[in-house]
Amino acid sequence: MPLYIRDNEVDALAAELQAVSGAASKTEAVRTALLHEIARNRAKVPLRDRLAALQAKATAIGLAQQRLRHEGIQRRDVGRRMPFVDASVIVAILNQEAGWEELVKRLDDLVGERHVSPLVRFGAVVALARAAAEPTGRKPTTEVVERARDLVDDFILEIAAQDMAISGDVGSLAIAAGMRYG
Repeated sequence: MPLYIRDNEVDALAAELQAVSGAASKTEAVRTALLHEIARNRAKVPLRDRLAALQAKATAIGLAQQRLRHEGIQRRDVGRRMPFVDASVIVAILNQEAGWEELVKRLDDLVGERHVSPLVRFGAVVALARAAAEPTGRKPTTEVVERARDLVDDFILEIAAQDMAISGDVGSLAIAAGMRYG
């Protein structure tokens, strides 16, 4: 979507930013600059402190549960790097499950981009919504799913994760990693 700037001075700055950055458009130049500025400002506050507000929000709106039955078995320790953030990691951190502090530390220590996929978003939203609805014995309501979606979106934004398309090649690599690491 094109960027429409009403202020002439700001429009000129965006055009200059596009020229010096080599971006294809003013929109892309401004988007990239804003992402860098957000990342720079986030780096000033530890990730653990930034995620505490989301954990409190999850508890306040009834989405945080002490422990989800299936989440603990899906996480595996495969080293210090964690460039792809799995749904179980998101749920574990928001629910403050056992080991969540180490997961936050790994995310915070990671140099470079973090990635999620649409399936990760879906899995985290469904897990949180089902856990919240479990005490009622009913399916999650639309409102509960919306709150879970907003919380997961906020989490992904807070950790500055980028969406990643899952191709057949990426899927094959994931299966190979699963066979190797469990």
